[in-house]
Amino acid sequence: QIGANGASGNNFSGKFQELIIFDSDQSTNRTGIEANIGRYYTIDGFADGRVATWYDQANANHATNTTPDEQPLIVNDGVLVTENSKPAVQFDGVDDNLQKAFTLTNPVSHFVVAQATEQGDFIIDGYDVVNVNSLYTPSTTLIRLLNGVSMTKAYTIGTQAIFSSISKGTDSLLAVNGSSTTQTISTNSMDGVTIGAAGTLAPGYNLLGTIQEIIIFNSDQSGNREDIEKNIADYYDITLSGNAGVESWVKNVSFADMYQSWFDYEYLHKLFANFEVPNQVNKILAYVTELTIEQRETIVYPYLKENYHPIYTPYQQRVQADSGDTDAGQTNTLNKIDNI
Repeated sequence: QIGANGASGNNFSGKFQELIIFDSDQSTNRTGIEANIGRYYTIDGFADGRVATWYDQANANHATNTTPDEQPLIVNDGVLVTENSKPAVQFDGVDDNLQKAFTLTNPVSHFVVAQATEQGDFIIDGYDVVNVNSLYTPSTTLIRLLNGVSMTKAYTIGTQAIFSSISKGTDSLLAVNGSSTTQTISTNSMDGVTIGAAGTLAPGYNLLGTIQEIIIFNSDQSGNREDIEKNIADYYDITLSGNAGVESWVKNVSFADMYQSWFDYEYLHKLFANFEVPNQVNKILAYVTELTIEQRETIVYPYLKENYHPIYTPYQQRVQADSGDTDAGQTNTLNKIDNI
């Protein structure tokens, strides 16, 4: 019965618009079903949330779009848009975009967290001209930086990534998740920024995908690039490629409190176990297992030896905690470090 309770006389007084009954458990589909119904009937809580302004933290260059249908989504059918459990702005691949006019002369450094899901899309570009320090997917396996001359780096569409670029003419750089390439490109000035589309807003080049962060410096950030990438990777839980993550890790480990009379392998173990590795992938003990012998021998150990000599200082300069002779103690200590 619909609208009544058998013979009890407790009849419903009101209106029905839709009734769906499944002969199954729809727990996993519930939110999607509710969102579809809520959007169709325009029920509060199930509307889209659009981004009319992407605010600049420097409070100077807010990117905007006043046309609702061209505004990307931050809430889709009442559900916050996320990538890897972090908020993201979703572009529809049709006409979504945000723009801001300003002037930046080279060098210019970009750091962008995005995911493009098809080739032929602009992630960012200039304001009223096309291909001035633009990031674009020319194929399903490449990302391109173009300023007069193009340079590319391997990228698989459909994956979240950190795109870093430093446009400065000679030795300009393009990196994906820390893995970089360099090339000479032009030094044309940026007239502003277009997010999610070509600078001219030409149809057919709009981003189908998400963007989570855009950082633009009017300076050469080569010296800070690895640290910036590490900070971004930590927050968005993105794995840095190859040695980039290793180098960033060893340069950011603090060994100040290791200047003690004796720090045996147990102390090292505790220190490493309590240190959060890049991307929050795991603790140091787990992270080290991902390193190759070459990475440990050519990056980690030399860096520690050069910068934090207490780990590698001659054993006789420490308290004889291993209760053996000097040579045996030194060998034992290094073996234990090797096995961390």
